[in-house]
Amino acid sequence: MGIYGNSKKYKKVVEAVYPSTPDGEIQMANVGKLVHFCELFPQKLLKVAVFLEKRVSSDLPKQRLGYVAVSLRTYNELIRGCRKHLTFFSVNYVRVLKMLLESDHAELKILAAESFVGFAEVQDETTQFPDLEAFVGFFVDMCQNQNRIPETRLQLRLAGLKGLRAYISILDLVGELDAFLSRHIDPASSKTRIIPAILDN
Repeated sequence: MGIYGNSKKYKKVVEAVYPSTPDGEIQMANVGKLVHFCELFPQKLLKVAVFLEKRVSSDLPKQRLGYVAVSLRTYNELIRGCRKHLTFFSVNYVRVLKMLLESDHAELKILAAESFVGFAEVQDETTQFPDLEAFVGFFVDMCQNQNRIPETRLQLRLAGLKGLRAYISILDLVGELDAFLSRHIDPASSKTRIIPAILDN
């Protein structure tokens, strides 16, 4: 029967996507098996999401950035493959993105912003969103970063701009864009920094 014959085997399916060392390659064939497993057992998506979130929480402070990237890429494949069941794991996914955007690693910030864009692309007007407003501040900061390495500075700014555009597209999708703009008129608010951040680039 294999792993698909017992829905309790989800941990084995998730663990199989990781390489043996942090600098190894993600096991994409096993990621495909995981997505298929979650399609068969969507009730297991929450447990899979919790496992991935805990894995990021453990790997990030230990500087195992390769494993962090594998976890995020696995999340992204689940977003695309199991979009009908986003409510099972979107909250965990958003927490992981925030963790990476709060980190000091430029490459993880860029990955998180790019992942947010992919997350926004699979939404529709029926989606129940977790709280996403915190992302505005992250993306504005990326747009205005002054990293001493010109190439990294440019990559961060571009990723931040894409993240802002994705956030605005979600607001427009659910009909909240005008309300958002009218709510955030305080000059001290990070949301009011959106236009300067865009003009700076």
